[in-house]
Amino acid sequence: MTYRPTAEQLEAALSFHGHICPGFAYGVQAALLCINRFGRHHDAELVSLVETDSCGVDAIQFFTGCTLGKGNLILKDWGKAAYTFWRRSDGQGFRALQQRLEAPELTQQIDRLKQESPSPEREAQLKKAKTELAHAILAAEPESLFTIQPPQREIPRPERILTSLTCQACGEPTMESRVRLFDGHPYCIPCFSGVDQKS
Repeated sequence: MTYRPTAEQLEAALSFHGHICPGFAYGVQAALLCINRFGRHHDAELVSLVETDSCGVDAIQFFTGCTLGKGNLILKDWGKAAYTFWRRSDGQGFRALQQRLEAPELTQQIDRLKQESPSPEREAQLKKAKTELAHAILAAEPESLFTIQPPQREIPRPERILTSLTCQACGEPTMESRVRLFDGHPYCIPCFSGVDQKS
């Protein structure tokens, strides 16, 4: 059975994100691709690698349960509207590369409004056009909005709790996988940058 969010779930997701916009709508649809292939889970069974820090990532967090805190949401801000999902139990995965919805009137209107000088009237028109485009994206079939590809990398290893080392400069405990060694001593990344510049 194909999963589609209820009006209440969408409203809750919008409340989490803060506003409706095309980016959020694409994120909802990417999340639906994941859920409809791999099912819904409440633990870290699903893993997502997102290649942008756009609004859509909030929708992916909300609907898939992949979060930074659980370590099953990996952010690589490469400026690409692409989302990779895996299911840990069998290693299956796919990459969804976003395609622009065919809505020329709305997209042309948005592009034109973005070029105009800022004004309250222009901002209201732009918000209205973006909302209409977001609803059009949400009404589309998820498969029509993305090119589906195999994952471009291996599934990330599960998160582990690691030992903390004390930074030689600031004295703060830092996860051992994030320290940098300088002259045999551990430094956190901010302090290492300073040490590196002085050397």
